Amino acid sequence: MTEIATDFTCTPALWADFRALCGFGGRLCGTPSEDWARDHLAAALAAVARAHGGTVSTLPMDYDGWTGGAAWLDLADGTRLAAEPLVGSPPVRDLDLAVVDLGRGGPDEAAANADRVPGALVLARHEYMFSTRTIHRSRKFAAAVERGAAAFAMVGPEPGRAVTGGANFGGPARVPAVGLAPEAAARAAAAGRARLTVEAATAPARTENLFLDLPGRSREWVVISAHIDGHRLAQSAMDNATGLAAALEAARLLAPQVAGWRRGLRVCLYTLEEWGLMGSAHHLATQPADAHRAVALDINLDSVAGDPHLAAMTSGFPALEPFLAGAAAGLGLELDFHRPLLRNSDHYNYAMAGIPAFRLVAGFERPESGLRFVLTDGDTVDRVDRTDLERATRLVATVAARACAGDEDFRIGAAP
Repeated sequence: MTEIATDFTCTPALWADFRALCGFGGRLCGTPSEDWARDHLAAALAAVARAHGGTVSTLPMDYDGWTGGAAWLDLADGTRLAAEPLVGSPPVRDLDLAVVDLGRGGPDEAAANADRVPGALVLARHEYMFSTRTIHRSRKFAAAVERGAAAFAMVGPEPGRAVTGGANFGGPARVPAVGLAPEAAARAAAAGRARLTVEAATAPARTENLFLDLPGRSREWVVISAHIDGHRLAQSAMDNATGLAAALEAARLLAPQVAGWRRGLRVCLYTLEEWGLMGSAHHLATQPADAHRAVALDINLDSVAGDPHLAAMTSGFPALEPFLAGAAAGLGLELDFHRPLLRNSDHYNYAMAGIPAFRLVAGFERPESGLRFVLTDGDTVDRVDRTDLERATRLVATVAARACAGDEDFRIGAAP
């Protein structure tokens, strides 16, 4: 392996980037917040490129834009319960519905209540997302719709906090969908009936992904990816200002050495991740198969701080685990692993294209961590400890440096 320096010390720019991105707001696609964040990110990538001979590019993407307004449930006694439109929800006005509480709300619960779901507003519980036991919101939504639900509500676990998220999953939602605080859901379930209103509008829109290329000595690449977009309820601080700031800082730390390494470094900052991973899917679909084969590894950064403990979701590529464990051990870190492929961030699209990929995430299997506030109005800058963000960034830089300088084939042992 080419000699590499991995005694990385994070610069003040890491924390400054993180705070700036949070300051722009939640970065929901199609909002000024997303535009401000993209401009900041593009300027930071351009500065690295100018200093170290790299190039910055963009990939525009047309999509079905969506804007959400207010949402609420009206009960027969005159009570109005606040709700949060899920991204992609169609509008509806004063829709009178029976309320059916499915508890956890997974496919089994939907099947067991098949006679009650048709034509109803179905309530399902939002689960801590970073766990092997979680049933993702998309599966609950699909199960309710397939059983004939007329509307869907995701019930947040934190008192007083509605939950947000996407209901479109790559296309327009089929029925209205909202997030509720647990107290509001309890009131609606007790009433047994409610009138739902969702204010929303759709229109053609355009956004773009951002890329920084720092070439190595060969035509192979190591990718660091992170998603730009978030939600409007808070600052999308953990999810995913942490990943964006870590990606920028890793690029700055590695850029002086990359030209001498075997593989180049490519930073891919995607949008529309919260809309069904559409940004990364669009990028990979525009590339030929030989471009996919040239990518040795995707290091996907999504919610990398908010808890001191880090885990790697290795997407069914077993050769990644000893490599990552060695890099972590060299920093005195313990790294947990989850091998099965999960469709919960942009690494999924890389893995589906046959590209070795993992997602670095904080708080895996730690439901009491700060990550429990992701997708609520609690996803704010104060949930992130600077030391945690620096720890994750140093690990990212070390893994990327070793992968760029080395010749490991991370496809070995993967399922065909």
